[in-house]
Amino acid sequence: KESELAAAVSPYAETRRTVSYREYKLTRLNVAGTNENYIKTNPTRPEIGRFFTESDVQHNRYVCVLGHEVAKKLFPDKSPIGRRIKIGQVPFQVVGVQEKIGKLFGRSMDTYVMIPIGTFNKVLGRHHWMSIIVKANSAQEIEDLDYELRGIMRRARHLGPLDPDD
Repeated sequence: KESELAAAVSPYAETRRTVSYREYKLTRLNVAGTNENYIKTNPTRPEIGRFFTESDVQHNRYVCVLGHEVAKKLFPDKSPIGRRIKIGQVPFQVVGVQEKIGKLFGRSMDTYVMIPIGTFNKVLGRHHWMSIIVKANSAQEIEDLDYELRGIMRRARHLGPLDPDD
């Protein structure tokens, strides 16, 4: 909210959980918490359905977006939109399926479930790895954005001018 050079900002927290739909079960699946800006900070889009809305995130709704491969494995012969899956024992309504990304270094990039960040913290806890993804207004402003964000983070962490970044 403080940055003047960021076009979009999205938090990203991740853990692994069992995800199921009826008799189908996927263990140790990546479950990520993020916000509605994730589709602005990353090159992925919904193939069917939609991504989270600002309202979904603000109200900590129990909605999810499936990675392409997860949708195929849990719903081999039907559309997942509107159906309820379980993350652990907690039900979530499927609102979207992301486009297929494929593999990177031999690992599938389509095996995940995304949920609103507040819901993630509430259901899965706050003690997980987290990052912040930022998209610059333009390529020409990336270096200035880096400098601006470093200052914002240093103020947030109450670091003095001579203290090292942490």
